[in-house]
Amino acid sequence: MSHGCTECTHIKRFRSDLIAEGAILGEDAEVAGIVNEPVLSDIDDPVASQLETPQQQDSPPDGFPRGYICLAVMDGKNIPHQKCALHICERPLVNYRNGRFCEVHLDLAEKCGIVSCGRPVREVGALTCDNQTYIEWYKQYRNRFTRLSFPGVQRVIRRQQERGDANSSGPILRVELNPLGDLPGNEVVHTFKAGSTYCLQTIQWACGHPIGWARSEVFFIQVLSIINRIWADHPEAKPGFIAYDDACSLLRHIVTQDSRDPWLQSTKFVVDAWHYIGHLATDALCRLWCNPQPTNGSKPDLVRVEVDINGTAHQTRAFNTETAEHNYDLFIHALMMLYAERVEKRVQEKNLGLTDEFWAEALGHDEGSEIQ
Repeated sequence: MSHGCTECTHIKRFRSDLIAEGAILGEDAEVAGIVNEPVLSDIDDPVASQLETPQQQDSPPDGFPRGYICLAVMDGKNIPHQKCALHICERPLVNYRNGRFCEVHLDLAEKCGIVSCGRPVREVGALTCDNQTYIEWYKQYRNRFTRLSFPGVQRVIRRQQERGDANSSGPILRVELNPLGDLPGNEVVHTFKAGSTYCLQTIQWACGHPIGWARSEVFFIQVLSIINRIWADHPEAKPGFIAYDDACSLLRHIVTQDSRDPWLQSTKFVVDAWHYIGHLATDALCRLWCNPQPTNGSKPDLVRVEVDINGTAHQTRAFNTETAEHNYDLFIHALMMLYAERVEKRVQEKNLGLTDEFWAEALGHDEGSEIQ
């Protein structure tokens, strides 16, 4: 958390700075540096109404230093892979061919796959105990999801619920599993199949310097838990801004869960410039709180003024909010290089390298001859 440079950390700016630099202030929804769509009329938004309109000091306070602002960028890349079947565990599998558990939870293979049960399986290789209700429920699950990813289906359902599937015009996925007692079928917690991780979330400063990463799905409760863990021991180092492709939904989740969450006091969540283009102009919360470079002077830290060759002042972006996209290929390349070094070290330590004798036998050379 000690990193700092002029690409991710700027002196605090105020609205008066923009005016002094010749900026012509625009409307709430306008974004510096892009062609802006017409703004439609507001719609009622109970979550946005819990947040006051963003306030910005017009000028630096007398007798106090300006301070500084940091911006971090967060993004998720779709890299699905299997993990432990226990829903609260993120560890890798011991056996990726047909296993279900990580090393820590291997003993669960001997217990009923209905997590709330906890009884031993009825026989070696079985996935449930001798409770006939559980046996029948598992048979239905197996017939329904043998060729499908059940966690993937659950993910789609939860997304539909977040969007409000009752009003959706697209196809709706409905699970046809019978309830287990009073519990709906899609809410039964089980270990019948290895779990899966949807994506890799990375967080870096606007300059590209890594902060942290974690495996997750795209549900905002997991995204929030990631940033909570990263800054748990350094709350004073929280950035003034976090740019995220769906920052408005993350902000909505935070406000809904706890309107007094410390993140609402320390950090402003903004949508990165590229993805903001596709966000609705009727979303009051997104337009007022998550605009990445508003031209109305409400977030002067995110905007700087440049003068073109004709002497006209233009507002442009002060930070690079796309650094996560730019750095992803570099991260993967660096990881592969580090892993290659690790493999080479293991080869040397275990004396597994290809010797002259190997090449002599393989290519038919004499052992004393030089290998080209």
